[in-house]
Order: sequence, then structure tokens, then C-alpha cells
Amino acid sequence: MAERFALHLLLPSPPPVKTPFLYQFHHQNPTLQPSSPPPSAPVLQDLLHRHNSKSQQPVDPQVRTRTRLGRSRDLNRGKRWTHNNLSGQGQQILNSLIDPSFDSNQLDVVLAKLFEQYQENPDAGTDFLTAEVLGIVKALGFYKKSDLALGVFNWVKARKDCELVLNSSVVAVIISIGRYREAMVVFKKMEEEGCKPTLITYNVILNVYGKMGMPWSKVIALFDEMKSDGVAPDAYTYNTLISCCRRGSLHEEAALVFDKMKSAGFRPDNITYNALLDVYGKSRRPKEAMEVLKEMEINGLAPSIVTYNSLISAYARDGFEKAGKDESAMAIFEEMRTAGCKPNICTFNALIKMYRNRGKFTEMMKIFDKIKACNGAPDIVTWNTLLAVFGQNAMDSEVSGVFKEMKRAGFVPERDTFNTLISAYSRCGSFDQAMAICKRMLEAGVTPDLSTYNDVLAALAREGL
Repeated sequence: MAERFALHLLLPSPPPVKTPFLYQFHHQNPTLQPSSPPPSAPVLQDLLHRHNSKSQQPVDPQVRTRTRLGRSRDLNRGKRWTHNNLSGQGQQILNSLIDPSFDSNQLDVVLAKLFEQYQENPDAGTDFLTAEVLGIVKALGFYKKSDLALGVFNWVKARKDCELVLNSSVVAVIISIGRYREAMVVFKKMEEEGCKPTLITYNVILNVYGKMGMPWSKVIALFDEMKSDGVAPDAYTYNTLISCCRRGSLHEEAALVFDKMKSAGFRPDNITYNALLDVYGKSRRPKEAMEVLKEMEINGLAPSIVTYNSLISAYARDGFEKAGKDESAMAIFEEMRTAGCKPNICTFNALIKMYRNRGKFTEMMKIFDKIKACNGAPDIVTWNTLLAVFGQNAMDSEVSGVFKEMKRAGFVPERDTFNTLISAYSRCGSFDQAMAICKRMLEAGVTPDLSTYNDVLAALAREGL
């Protein structure tokens, strides 16, 4: 009881204007027209329709400042794309493509202008045209217009007189900015049509494999295919392979790749060591992580913010019942600050999760307060973690308080937030609030996933429904 009371006192509720790490909550638009519920959730819609006919708790979402979740502020946002290799005509074409009023049916007319100079002198214009196409697709990726970039790529690819225009650099850009499965389709078509992948192409695809969570057997198969095609891996290739081991906590495989990299004559750099540390952190191997740190220091490489975060994560995840792990994580945290390496939000989130998993809620909230003391700001992971903690401990007032503070800070709930809230209110015995959150989720156009359905099923079961 005393611990629960202490949590209530520790929960921050500062004035939104005076608190430096909070974003101001804006009320310029008092109402928001909800989007139509996604067609993929008919069961939830039907459930909510029946529940809302009995419920007297309507939910009216408000417009608020939208913070990009999980991403730092991009200093380039708002600035026009500049590319030294784009000609004046290429820039004009790009301006047409990124114009909000651009109709994709006009693509043929707009891009035809790009080929006028090339058609007059094909021999001299191939390199020029390649540079133009490369600059345009890069720019479209910058403006988050991946579908249009893919459209430009396919349009050029369909022209019989442009076989030499789409080199490996253009293909690599399309693969990296496109959706992962579309990237794989491009790669397969590239192979089928006899366009031999280069080192750049293989490195990009290996990176895509890692982000998609492909089985290790497929990652290695692609690596072997690369070598059999006579394409020699470089340091980036090995770094990417190590990063691919993170999702499956494949620490043995990562160590093997690390040894192969050194045997191939490549010297590990900060990126290599940080990737390996990240794998050991995810795998709960603090001992091996410390050995990597020692090797790093022997080779004269100074730890970075990524290094310290990986070490803290290794101790934070390892053996929740083992003594001394919390102290080790905090010791690394203090060393990090002493070394002048400023903690970022990933550091604080790792410590918050560590104390959450140990049930040390007072210490968890002290770490939350340190975010403010370091002139930082919580991110969506921080808020979701706090919501989950209070929900799991049936502390409904704290759940509501954190959610209000999160909205006041300018964060828009995403799927994990909604799932956490549904589960939290259900555990607190607030079934109507859980269903209201579910309704808000659908109105916001957020598609339910397996966790959503599991949380709703659990809520229904608790109500005997």
C-alpha cells in the first residue's frame, strides 16, 4: 500500500507551459472528424456497436500537435530537396512530381521531357540520364513518396531504349525506400531479367532481410549467393550480417560473423562493435558484452551513446532475479555521464524497463524524473511502458493520469498505445473504458493486430461475456 501511495506522489503532473520537456497541447481545432473504421476489423466494430448502444461514455477525440513517434526531429524537414547532380530541367520535373496537385496519370507526360535530350544524343546522354533518374528517385524517397518513386523506376524500366540507365545505384535506392516486400519483388525481377546484382544491391537486400526478420538460413543463403556470384563482401556487409542477428538474439552466429570479418582482413569499427554489443544486449549476455567493450578500448575506439545503451540493455534484460545487475546497469549509466556522453531517451527507457521488470516502481519513476533533469523528453516507448506498468498493477487513476500527460505532451496514440490501454483498463476492472479506447482506436483508423484481439478477448472474459 505504501509503495502504491508513493507511486501516486511520484507521478509527475507539472504545468504544461512551464515544464521544459513537454510539448504544449494545442486546441486550435476543438473537434476532429474521425475517419471510417478500417474494413479489417468487422468483429470489433460489431462488438463496439452493441456496447455503445448501452454505454453512456462517448469518446470525442481532439486535434493535438502530432509528434513523429520514435524519431528524432529531422533538421531537414521543411527544406526543399537539393541535389547537385540534378539539372535545371530535372529539378523542374521533380517539382512537378512533388506538387500536391500532381496526378499519377500525368507521369508519362512529365517524364517524357526528361528523355528529349537523351533521344537527341543517346551515347553522350546515358550517364546524364542515369544521374537525373537517380536524383529524382532519391528526392521522392526524401519526400516519402515511395509509390511515385517506384512508378518512375517502372516507367524507365519499361522503355526499350533505356537498358543502361537503371544501374545498381538506382536499383539500390528503390529497394531501400520502397516497402520491403516490394523491394524483394524488384530484386527478384532484377535477377530474372539478367541484371546482375552488385555489392550495393546485395548489401541493401541483406539489410532488408534483417528488417523483415528473415530466418538466418535465408540471410546466409543470400550471403553465399553473393560470394558465388563473384561479389566480394565489404565491411558494411559484415556489419549488416551482425545486425541481422539482433532480432533472433543469435549471439553465436553474430560472434562467428565477427570472426569471419576479421579473418577476411577487415578491421571492426564503432559500427561493428555497437552492432555486436546490441546483439549481446538483446541476448542477455552482459559478460560477452563487456569483453567486446574491452576489445573496443584496446583498439582505441571510444564508447559512444549507442555503446553505453547496448551495455545498459544487456544488464537490464539479464536475469531479473540476479543480484548486482541493477547496480551494474546504473554504474554504466553514471560512467556514461562522467565521460561526457549525454544519455538519450533509449538509455532512460532501458532503465525504466529494467525497474519495471523487477517491480521497483519507485526507482522507475525516479528514472522518469531524470529525463526532465537531463533536459530530455519522454518518447512513445516511455509513455507506453508507464501505461503498461500501472495497468498491470490495476492502478486505473495512474493509467488515466499518464495517458492525459502523454496527450498533453503532444503525442498521438499508436497501435501499441491503444493495445496497452485496452489491457490496462481491463485489468483495472474498467470494461467500459477499455471499450471506449477500442472505439477510439478504430475511429483513428488504426488497424487492430493479434495483440488487440487478445486484449479485447481478455476484457470480455473478465466481464463474463
